[in-house]
Amino acid sequence: MVNLACPESVETIKNFTILSTLQERLKDTNVISEIFHGKIHGWSKAIFVRIGNEKPLRRVLYLVENVNAQMTKLEPVR
Repeated sequence: MVNLACPESVETIKNFTILSTLQERLKDTNVISEIFHGKIHGWSKAIFVRIGNEKPLRRVLYLVENVNAQMTKLEPVR
């Protein structure tokens, strides 16, 4: 993921994809996400989805969604 992120988003995506903290971050929810700026498609959203209710956490789905169109609409005009 670090290779896909723009320099200003590298630290954000590195922290989001730390698997050792994932169980704690998904403790009270089934989905977590983080928006970052990518090199190829612009704005993207990284998402972890809990699969099942096993404890400890054993399976997740990791997705990356292109949200550039939505984010571009939200950005202020300069």
